Parts: sequence; structure tokens; C-alpha cells
Amino acid sequence: DDAKAAQWYQRAADKRHVDAQFALGALYQFGRGVPANRDRALRLFGEAAKAGHAEAKLRLAKFGETGSVVLA
Repeated sequence: DDAKAAQWYQRAADKRHVDAQFALGALYQFGRGVPANRDRALRLFGEAAKAGHAEAKLRLAKFGETGSVVLA
């Protein structure tokens, strides 16, 4: 259940859990369990990237190249 996962990821992301920030960003990116929200996804990917999350860094780099959030 993506909506329930989003709730749990949000709780962990609020506590700065890097993998949860990334996972929640992906849910917002694709609108799974939450309304699609590119800005929220980018914000969450940014937080995860600042903490060293490699895939979050890659997604942000791809966004810079294409102007859209894409899969790594």
C-alpha cells in the first residue's frame, strides 16, 4: 500500500532518515500513494543528496540536464 508507505517514509524523513527522504521523493515523483509533486520530490532528493545519498545526487543531476525528474 503506497499511501501507508508514504506515511511511514514521511515519519522517518522528518527525522532526517536519508533513505526515507529518497523513497518518499520517489513516491512524489511518480504520484504513488501521494499526489504527484515535482517540487516536493526535488526538495526531498535534495535533502537526501546533501546527506550523501548517491542515487538522489544522480536524480538531481539528471534533472539539471533534462529539466525533469527522471529515473537514474
